[in-house]
Order: sequence, then C-alpha cells, then structure tokens
Amino acid sequence: MKFYFSLFKKILAYLTSALLILPVISVYTKFNKVRIIFVPDLPQGFLAHSVDLFFRKHQISNVNDNTKTLLLARSIVYIDGYPKSQLLLMFKRLSIGVDNVYMSTNSFMQYIMYKTKRVYGHAVIFDKLTTNFYEYEYISALPMASFTCSEISSARNQLKLFGIDVVNDKIVSVFARDSDYKNHIDKKEGLDYRNTDINNFIPAIQYLVKKGYKVVRVGSYSTKEVQYTDKSFFDYTMSGKTNTLLDIFLLYISKFVVGTSSGAIDPAHLFNTPVTYIDCTTFYSLPFSNKFYDAYIPKKIASIKTGEIVRFSSIISQIRPKKNVRWAVDSTYLREEFGVEFISNTETEILEGVVETEERISSFQLKDHSNSKSVELYYQFLDTIKTNDLCTLPVLVWLEKNIDLYSNLKSDT
Repeated sequence: MKFYFSLFKKILAYLTSALLILPVISVYTKFNKVRIIFVPDLPQGFLAHSVDLFFRKHQISNVNDNTKTLLLARSIVYIDGYPKSQLLLMFKRLSIGVDNVYMSTNSFMQYIMYKTKRVYGHAVIFDKLTTNFYEYEYISALPMASFTCSEISSARNQLKLFGIDVVNDKIVSVFARDSDYKNHIDKKEGLDYRNTDINNFIPAIQYLVKKGYKVVRVGSYSTKEVQYTDKSFFDYTMSGKTNTLLDIFLLYISKFVVGTSSGAIDPAHLFNTPVTYIDCTTFYSLPFSNKFYDAYIPKKIASIKTGEIVRFSSIISQIRPKKNVRWAVDSTYLREEFGVEFISNTETEILEGVVETEERISSFQLKDHSNSKSVELYYQFLDTIKTNDLCTLPVLVWLEKNIDLYSNLKSDT
C-alpha cells in the first residue's frame, strides 16, 4: 500500500509541475535568472545559522545580476497558537523586505520542485544552503531577523507574569543540554558527551544575581531542576509555559547567553547576542560564533585508566595519521581507540568564564587579546592543524591556565 501511495505522489508531483509550474517557470526564466534553494527540515541550530548566513551574505554582496532566489521550506505548523518554528516565520517575513529573494513555506511546493527539478534543466539553478559557518559574513553584516510589534507585545506580557521586566531588567540566559534533550529532539546515539549538569552553573548564576541581573534558564526539554532559588532567577525550562516565541525572544533580549553548544541557544547569533559556550568538545575551534563577541571553554580530556589530563596536541597527533582532526570530538572513537574521555568544566571554570564575559560586556569592549602570548600560541596550534582562524577564542583566563594542552604539536609540512 505504501508503494502505491508513494507512486501516486510522484505521478501527482510530475503532473502538477508539468501542467502548472513548468509553463510559468519556462516563460519567467526567458527574462530572469532563477535560483532555487531547498531549505531542509534542519535542527533549529543549523536552520538558524544557514538561513541567517544566506541573508547576511545577500546583504553585503556586491553582485548585482538580478538573479531571483526562491527559498523553499516546509509549511509552518501552529501548535497552541504558536508556530512550531518561530525561525521559519521570521525568515519568511525577512524575505519580503529583501530584493530579489522570496521564501515559500509550503511543503507541497517544496516536494514538487524537489522531485521534478530535473525537468527544468539549465533554466533554473538549484543550490544548497551553505553549512560553512566560519565565513566573514557573520562579522561584517548587520543582524536582519526581527519580531513584529504584536510578537514583542505578547512576549513582554508573558514575561511580565514571570516577574521579568523586558525594558528595565538586565537579563542573562543560561542553558545546559542534558539527556532529556536526546529523548525529545536529538535521538542520535553517542551524543551524551555534549551534556552537562545545570547545577554546575549555580556559582555563576549567584554571581550574576549579585551583579543585578535577572537570570533565566532557557530551553524547553529537561526534567532536572536547578538546586537554587532567588527572586532574580527564573527557571523558564521548568515553568510549563514554554513556547517557540519566548524560546527565541529570550535570546534576543539577553545581554549575553551562557550555555552548552546546542540549537536551543544558537539563534542568539541572529541578533549578535554574545554567547559564552560551556563544556565544548570541539576543543580546537568552535562553529556558529562571532570571534569578537563570543568565547568558549573546552572540556578537557583525561585517561580513563589513570585520570591524568591528556594534551589536545597529543590527541590530534595520534588521530591525524588515521582520520580528519574532527574525529577528536567523537567520544566513542576517543574512548575505544585511545582510552580517554571528556571531563566536564568545573563550577570554578564556568564562574571564571562568566566573570570574564560579564566584565567585557558591561564595559562595552570587544575582545582584544593582541598582546596575549597564550592567544598567539593558540593560533599557532590552529595553523598547525589547518583549521579556520576566524573561530572563537577560549575564555582567556581558562586559556592562560591551560595553554600547555595545545603545545608540542608538530606541523605536517
């Protein structure tokens, strides 16, 4: 039965394309260049970065060939009055104000065009969203995503019920990915190394509260409560009132965000909200970031047998003859091949990272480590493993204490 239903859909797609869409496109492409980009059903983090990067590149592009670009995404589904993907809704609105760019959120249209793209030959250019997040567009282009007046009003009223004054409160969002995220969102096996304990953030939360901030725990999926209470701390995750509008809006209004690398906080980059990443397993570079605003703290690597901390350079040296260095983030591979495991950041490391970030943000300073010997050695490490030099730097106080983890790596050349 499934076979016949699938066959029916394909026949219907071809007939619809042949009878309705193809003639229109055939005429249109005689006078215009057309590019079609399929927006796949991506996790929130990838969707945020890939589509935002597209619009930022378009913003600063000097190309003026009048190519018409059509972004084809799936339909926007509403649940309890809120869009399942607030991001798609925002991107669709954004496309309305951008010259020569159109966005369709129609699953049927996307399906038809994808299944029949061979029919159009060279009349249409079919392209993909880039997944190269190290490009300079994130640094040089202005944020473009925005909320409507009604969305802002709705979000403000909801947050007011939680005791949060959007206008007057200084807000910092915190997030910790845990095993519940896997159960609801990412069901891939072997990703537990990305998890951390939200209670390791408590000293950092206490510091921020003393500095006059309202701290909000963000994220929609967790059953782990924070063992800390204060009128200036709100556990939005456990409130039972989460929705996709507030998920994104809280990142927008935050002075900065602290959390583990996850799609839950990646949309902060749409608004250039600074992010300090905790417990990162990509210890040699961090994607999805702006190096002038953001920072990260890597997880250390230790011998399972002895507990001794192992240099990152040592792991890279052992991996490189066999595989790409990106295998250094695969905890199963590291455990089975080298007998090592990732060690989560300590409460002190997280606190120090937050203190450094808060001091930089509150003084309105961009990161400037031009005179740091540790930063120089870190960049030498990046050059040796041939990764991109636009990546985010580690928290400086952490890097100064642990620069030896990057030392003694010889170049291939």
